[in-house]
Amino acid sequence: MSNGFLIVAAGWLLSAFSVLGAVGYVAGKVSGSSETPDFVFLELGIVLMFGSVLTLYGSRVLHKWYLLFFPIVTGLITFVLLFIALPSIVCGQTTCIPASSHP
Repeated sequence: MSNGFLIVAAGWLLSAFSVLGAVGYVAGKVSGSSETPDFVFLELGIVLMFGSVLTLYGSRVLHKWYLLFFPIVTGLITFVLLFIALPSIVCGQTTCIPASSHP
């Protein structure tokens, strides 16, 4: 195995862990469990970025640019889960009051 393959594999694993973390974050919010600290939410993005950088470096070593599709797709899935699906799922189960409607 070449070094580029190992670097790409590490980047893909970090990208996959970011998606799994996003699924866990959404599942925790939906189940109504205790409040998740904000640093967990921020760490998902940091892990995804680090995985993307590793994949970029590995794909440059291997001269195969299409290896970057996996981190791009996992980034889109993470974004959709956290910023599009999560608010609609949580507000569908509980009463959500917009911030501007307080007297």
